[in-house]
Amino acid sequence: MLNDAYTAETPHAFYCMTGQDPLLDVREYEDTPDYHTHDFHQVLMALGNGTEVLIRDVLYRLDAGAALIVPAGERHDFRGGHGNRQLVLDVPPDALALPAALFRQPRFLQLHPALQQQMRQWAVVPSVSSRVRDWYRVVQLSDVLAQQVLSTSPAVPVRLPVDRVDAQLRAHVRLTGGDGLLGADVLARQYGMSERRFYQQFRQVFGVSPYAYQLQLRLENAVLWLADASLSVSDVAAGLGFTDQAAFSNQFRQRFGMSPQRWRQSQG
Repeated sequence: MLNDAYTAETPHAFYCMTGQDPLLDVREYEDTPDYHTHDFHQVLMALGNGTEVLIRDVLYRLDAGAALIVPAGERHDFRGGHGNRQLVLDVPPDALALPAALFRQPRFLQLHPALQQQMRQWAVVPSVSSRVRDWYRVVQLSDVLAQQVLSTSPAVPVRLPVDRVDAQLRAHVRLTGGDGLLGADVLARQYGMSERRFYQQFRQVFGVSPYAYQLQLRLENAVLWLADASLSVSDVAAGLGFTDQAAFSNQFRQRFGMSPQRWRQSQG
């Protein structure tokens, strides 16, 4: 058992991601126990059987269809059994439009069969990887992962129905392109709260304001829209509810470090 084989501290025990992009790839772990701590959140989604992870003296066994959220800064001991294989999502804090509260403690869950099927598709690594292709896969995964985790995780200590609010904002952006962002006053009335209380609880759970969260969702959806060659950049800007192409390009460049035009050219 893993908790009978604590590893000695080694110089490689702390890992740091370069940049602020999420990383999605397939990993297999050695049978020899090891451990590390890193400055990014991690979601382990088991494709095979036999991985063991020890966090805070709790041992988690990841067999096919199971998932584990490892918060940033959380030491975890691990080893892989025969046939272990997992799809791993590394998430720097604030890199994806996901409620910050999801990553404040370890979370173990069983994934829905539909999500397991999508995992197997995402686990097929392209022969030629690129930042643009990786972001496309990550945005698709984060959207369905949010639905799964929020619907099965323990409730957060606020009155705000986080799963419903998150689903509403995602649907609003997906169906309308975020045209007319939903204000805190509108959302507060829908959930029977004062605007001030809604805003405070939203910040507590999501880590950002309602406006900032919706803007992040719009920009992540832009990654998907830009993959459609039938849409011009101005079409994408208008469809996502930006006032004009210049405003969209400015926000996109701030988030991804390049213009939408260059992003599209990088798709290959």
